[in-house]
Amino acid sequence: WGAAQDYVKAMWLILKQPRGDDFIISTGNGRTVREFAEVAFGCLGLQAEHFICREQAESAAQKRLPYIGDSTKIRNVCGWTSRIPFEEMVKNMVMHHVSSPS
Repeated sequence: WGAAQDYVKAMWLILKQPRGDDFIISTGNGRTVREFAEVAFGCLGLQAEHFICREQAESAAQKRLPYIGDSTKIRNVCGWTSRIPFEEMVKNMVMHHVSSPS
């Protein structure tokens, strides 16, 4: 999970490099869909567990290793870091959706 503003900044810094190269753009922080839902529903004053159904297969999926990108190279070469915290990103998404006409 990462904010578009942060990722666009990363792409801009990559484009400024004297030579093309491959970079992984990642916050380096693993978050679950459940965490996303908890923050999103919390922004609306709701409890996520009232709206989420847990599948039996979910417990097996939780045992897998999380997918977390290693953005060491872009941090070192370009000086990039993600600046928008997860909670702020989710809140911005929810507030945009709530304020947008359907």
